[in-house]
Amino acid sequence: MNEAPHLSIVIPVYRSAASLAELHARIAAVCTHIDVTFELICANDASPDDSWRVLCDLHAQDARVKCINLARNFGQHPALLCGLAHAQGQYVLTMDDDLQHPPEEIPVLLNAIQNDPDTDVYIGSYTVKQHNWFRNLGTAVINWATTRIFNKDPHLRLTSFRIMRRPVVEALLRYTTESPRVGQLMLMSTNRIRNVPVRHAPRAHGRSGYTLRRLIKDFLDNILSNSTLPLSFVMGVGFSLAGLSFLLALVYVYKYFVRGVSVSGWTTLVLLLLFFFGVLFFVMGIIGEYLIRILREARKN
Repeated sequence: MNEAPHLSIVIPVYRSAASLAELHARIAAVCTHIDVTFELICANDASPDDSWRVLCDLHAQDARVKCINLARNFGQHPALLCGLAHAQGQYVLTMDDDLQHPPEEIPVLLNAIQNDPDTDVYIGSYTVKQHNWFRNLGTAVINWATTRIFNKDPHLRLTSFRIMRRPVVEALLRYTTESPRVGQLMLMSTNRIRNVPVRHAPRAHGRSGYTLRRLIKDFLDNILSNSTLPLSFVMGVGFSLAGLSFLLALVYVYKYFVRGVSVSGWTTLVLLLLFFFGVLFFVMGIIGEYLIRILREARKN
């Protein structure tokens, strides 16, 4: 059996046929220069261009390139998790396929985690981001939501250019969610995460797939798939309205006996409505609490 490499580099691939050859050449040159054994795992997310053909050619030239061809387009994060499941290295690095993560920055991440045994994950924090303002705004909103949901350090920046120890990878793979987000799963697996400054290059080929629709979907997935925040809000509203209904019932009882009510049956009708709405909202809160507990149990790894 072949000895496991020191470093696994996992890349989800989509519409990147034009950049894959250069990406592989630069990664191989960097790893040779720093004298580290590596494997390059590329998960092709059913890309409609020639990405799979290019990957097969690269594998034929270099056995360290391992190719996975997904049956359909699952999305960046499921493709990334698929690649992580095949990684064997002691350290696992993830990066994008568009050359905006310069391979020459790999030693920065590798040195940071090797020299800091108390940190499980190092994430590249861009010194200058080369995205357009629209993408930067969307990233800022998602980062704000992630900070609130996971009690993340607001100064910690989550990017897809990251390196992690093998136990973290194994923890990520134990989670089963319909819409996984690797950054959020890492926050659920360990608190020992730090940033390290890295360069961010302009996009060399094509254009970003992060449209307005994609950013909105990611924002909703972060909230709905990774937190109980909406459910907790509904539960709180249910309990609050139940308490308010019972208080209003006491007010109308007081008015009936002290001040009198001119319309016959009006107080009875109001009390019945308030009572049943109060019970309904209270039950809503109880159901919400049960659903939160079920969700937390289901999310345990």
